[in-house]
Amino acid sequence: MTPLEQFNRNILGAEKYLEMYYELRKLKKLGRRGALDATNRYLLWLPRATVVSAVGALDAYIHDILALHIPRLLADASTQISESLATLLGRVISTKKREDVQDMLRFIRSTTGPQSLAHEVRESVCRFESYQAPAKVVGALKVLGIQDVLADAAGRWQGPQTTRDNIAMRLDRYVKRRNQIAHEADLDTHGEPRAISPNYAWDCKEFIKALVERIDPSVQ
Repeated sequence: MTPLEQFNRNILGAEKYLEMYYELRKLKKLGRRGALDATNRYLLWLPRATVVSAVGALDAYIHDILALHIPRLLADASTQISESLATLLGRVISTKKREDVQDMLRFIRSTTGPQSLAHEVRESVCRFESYQAPAKVVGALKVLGIQDVLADAAGRWQGPQTTRDNIAMRLDRYVKRRNQIAHEADLDTHGEPRAISPNYAWDCKEFIKALVERIDPSVQ
């Protein structure tokens, strides 16, 4: 399964939370639209789950792209790796001490050296990173030699509010809201739940889906 195929499965999962939201409204005879009273306001955690899941799908996609392409770059002797990838490798292999040199030789002498080194990068560095915020997404794909993937995406995006800065600002807002939901129970400074609607969650999911569709040609 390609990273894009896996992403499409993940983003479909984000939609399911909204389907559950509307189904529960129907079962509780609340209608499809309209404000919820205090007794039923807990249903709004389903749109919140869509936001968290959609942003998570982007994060997983970037991880999958790096896992796919870093071994290829390391194995291709004709390819000059990017400065970002060199920096990433430096976090795994240093030559400051004798033990570091021995570790480096372990990769060089291995018949599967590039694959082993890529695995070490993934397990020791990448899996601890979060690729959601605009700068993190751009920085991750610089490893593959793509200087500004959001600028690339903007070039493929038609319509208003689709400049590189527009895309970055919108992604940043959704990521911040995801963090508020995941880390702060989506409460404001007064301890009250922030307002959210299923339309907001749908827009977030659709934006993330459209963004990845426009990023993907850059990484093929």
